[in-house]
Amino acid sequence: MPVRGLALTLLWPLLAGGAAAAVNPVAPGGPGDAAADPPTGVLELVPPHQLSVAAAARMFERMVMRGELIVFDTVMTIDRLKATQVAYVHGMDGRLRQIRVSARLTPPLPVPEASCRVISIDAWMTPEGELMESHLHVEPMAEEGA
Repeated sequence: MPVRGLALTLLWPLLAGGAAAAVNPVAPGGPGDAAADPPTGVLELVPPHQLSVAAAARMFERMVMRGELIVFDTVMTIDRLKATQVAYVHGMDGRLRQIRVSARLTPPLPVPEASCRVISIDAWMTPEGELMESHLHVEPMAEEGA
């Protein structure tokens, strides 16, 4: 619990718009003193409406089955991917903007002309399930004889 209070204390100047206070929120007599004080009372954080993890995973599966996820000219198939994590990105208005699904790739996919292989993929999708971009996570290939 103390970490949450500390995080709120450090982030409050940024949330309140006090850029000077964010640099040195506790400088005595400094310009950030008033803005550095976090609000008193109970701060209620209400999570915006989001898709369930299961719904996001199904959306990811449908996107893959449509053939949208292509890595080094290889169309990924759902039998090679195992979803491991779902993350949501909301706009300042609270609307869902992006969904990221991380998936483990089995077997790993060798990177052409490099001594590494793709072990997992992050797929960034719109709330409608369209692929926006993908990020690859790679690891070095095991050296032979090592």
